[in-house]
Amino acid sequence: MKAEEWERIKALFDAALNVPREERGRWLAEVCSGRPDLRDTLDQLLQSYDESSVADPRALEPDPVFLPGQIVAQRFRVLRLIARGGMGEVYEAQDASLNGLRVALKTIRTEIAEEKHAYERFKREVWVAREVAHEGICRIFDLVEHHDCNKAGEDRIVPCLTMQLLDGRTLASALSTRRPLTPQECLPLISQIAQSLQIMH
Repeated sequence: MKAEEWERIKALFDAALNVPREERGRWLAEVCSGRPDLRDTLDQLLQSYDESSVADPRALEPDPVFLPGQIVAQRFRVLRLIARGGMGEVYEAQDASLNGLRVALKTIRTEIAEEKHAYERFKREVWVAREVAHEGICRIFDLVEHHDCNKAGEDRIVPCLTMQLLDGRTLASALSTRRPLTPQECLPLISQIAQSLQIMH
């Protein structure tokens, strides 16, 4: 299985956990339309999860890449883990070279970083995104590489994005507690997303 396909499966699995169980069948039918193989894989993963005794999906995930207080790339002091996603993990950190400015530090998953072509493509996209300034798009500042050792004592490189730190509630969090939204509530959100996509393209 290619890394891109696995990332898609993981992203859909994470999203499915925020969908009430009684609505998952309909939701999966929509997002997996024309892909019965994808639907079967997600069904198996969700069934295994539901049958396990683990209540929190984060308990199934590996240890975080960085720990609070750790210095990354000889510059950023990690304050806390904010979230995990399909691409990697996001941390709140302080930039020592900019008087402790708070930034978001996003790690890039090992599978992506180790695929040369995927990583080079990712870097090109980062440089393009750095040139975009819009209120609906999180600013990307830089791409840095952190060098350290893994648990086996082997050297490893952890690529990280430094980004604008935005406080507030995520859309996924809002939808996990209240859905469906009314058309009146959806339209402003869809409009903002569409405007941001237009700027990016």
